[in-house]
Amino acid sequence: HVVQAVAVANFLGTSRASSEAFKTANLLKTLSVNAHIYGENGTGKLTLARYILPNAPVLTTQNFDELLEAISLNSEIIITHIEEAPNLKRLIETIMASTARVIVTSNESVQSELLQENFSVRIHIPPLRERLEDVDALLELFMQEANVIFGEEKAFERPRYELDLSENAVSLRKQLFLHYQFS
Repeated sequence: HVVQAVAVANFLGTSRASSEAFKTANLLKTLSVNAHIYGENGTGKLTLARYILPNAPVLTTQNFDELLEAISLNSEIIITHIEEAPNLKRLIETIMASTARVIVTSNESVQSELLQENFSVRIHIPPLRERLEDVDALLELFMQEANVIFGEEKAFERPRYELDLSENAVSLRKQLFLHYQFS
């Protein structure tokens, strides 16, 4: 497999699921439709959303009134953790009444008919334990980051220890950085 890397967003993948998500993201860059990207924490949802809308502000649902105002003030917006919205119905109604192009992200646990009806383009990003082909590409990226941060040039070698994929790329990156720092 050839690693497909999105230069701006660092969305890496060699697995079929990553390739499909990347193809859909490329299509979405050319269309003016809203989309819902969902999956576990650390799977690359925000990275993919930023690839689709690179200039859009990224907001959470924490400050709800500010979010509603931002939707009316921006032509594009990324909203993360939509499952935490205090009033999902009002949020979606505001999005649908606006001219803003919106990408929302959520954990897999969101089962909202309202969300599914209004965000017909849905991208599921499976956890890394289901995309093991992507792990080496991520490890190489994280090793390059570690080389810059720690000011050392180490050649990339796949670690021999068991990798922590419990929080997908978040735990993998953390584990590699700790290993790098203590070696």
